[in-house]
Amino acid sequence: MIQLTFIIPVYNNAESLALLYSQLRICCENADISAWQILFVNDASKDNSLEIIQTLHKQFPQFIQFVSHSFNVGQVGAIAAGLKATKSDSCFILSADLQEPVSLIENMLVRYRRTSNTIIATRINREESFFRKITSWVFYRSLKWALPQLPVGGFDTFIISGKAKELLTKRLDANRFLQADVLSTAQEFEFICYTRQFRQFGKSQWTFKKKLRYFMLAWIQVFPFLPLLIAGIALLFVLLNYFVFLFSISITVFIYILGALLVTSTLYLRQFKI
Repeated sequence: MIQLTFIIPVYNNAESLALLYSQLRICCENADISAWQILFVNDASKDNSLEIIQTLHKQFPQFIQFVSHSFNVGQVGAIAAGLKATKSDSCFILSADLQEPVSLIENMLVRYRRTSNTIIATRINREESFFRKITSWVFYRSLKWALPQLPVGGFDTFIISGKAKELLTKRLDANRFLQADVLSTAQEFEFICYTRQFRQFGKSQWTFKKKLRYFMLAWIQVFPFLPLLIAGIALLFVLLNYFVFLFSISITVFIYILGALLVTSTLYLRQFKI
């Protein structure tokens, strides 16, 4: 019985896969975890990632498994596919780019052996460009207003097991906000802070366009009534303008009414929890 499965989405990560396997094997040995495997999810890579995965599978069939997509579904979709494909009770979600330090992985594995809680690695710093740092900060800081448990540094790396893993597997798909689903399915979770390392292999596929789409999906998921609320406020604004013209209400009264509507809307939104 496999004790732990590393689920690793792969998209054009050919240069790092062999080294990643070697590092994970050492980490598991140091953490005294013997029953483990890696499940690579090849998300329609355009380089030779699939060939390297197949070679690793032939060399180490007891440790390497894989699934491969004919078209790209994105990181979250690949993670969802990996969760559905594995029978392991515990899953370690990890990127393939080697930006998570080995010491972090070992620390998470040791914590995993001690507790059944969901273990989340949150970034307190990034060895990345200023633009990537600021866009990530804005993304997670704005969402934290709606989801207080969300760490400001965000997270992509975590270990989940038991009932939480089962619930996440049922809920997650390519169009979900992964972090919110992880936090909502885990009964208890703990954070480990780390600095994300400089990317040494390949180029990040996480473009600004993809980030923007993910940001919009996240807000719709966190606030499912947000589109209706915005439409309602817009309608009220139009009606108020009409009544201002019709009954000659002063600008000051109009501003007070509009402010009251915005405050009421904000309080209404804050009562929704994921």
